[in-house]
Amino acid sequence: MELYRQRCDNLGTSLASCQSKLEDERYCGDLTTEVNKLRKLLAEEKKKVGGENARLGETHALFEQIYLDYTSTIESVKQAQHEKRMKSQQQSVLNNIAESNMRDNVDSMTARLMQAEEALVKERRDNQQAREALAQAALDLEALPLLQAQVEVYQSDFN
Repeated sequence: MELYRQRCDNLGTSLASCQSKLEDERYCGDLTTEVNKLRKLLAEEKKKVGGENARLGETHALFEQIYLDYTSTIESVKQAQHEKRMKSQQQSVLNNIAESNMRDNVDSMTARLMQAEEALVKERRDNQQAREALAQAALDLEALPLLQAQVEVYQSDFN
């Protein structure tokens, strides 16, 4: 852009010098042709600069749109990462809760199992004592007729 501006300025300066020379009648024919050429070149340069400005404006607008799309995409990526982190943290919390519930269930079942085992051991001990008492009672029952006979003999001795 600056290059075109300099070229236009140079053409304008050349045009001005040519017009001053035009006043000098010696170069009038050649200078008129030269001025016309310079005017034509100046007009072409202005058209080029105008076209370049239009393309520069289009490029600027396109760059602005790309930049907006880029910032929007970056924001979307950041939001997706944040949501992913939040979802991961929520899943982690849910997993911890489930693990804690399982541990509590295992602890509860272990306590119930230990209570059941203790009750079984106590019942077996009570059962063993009842068997022993029953065996003793059976022995006592067998000895009872003998003892009764001895009591009768003893009573008959004193009567």
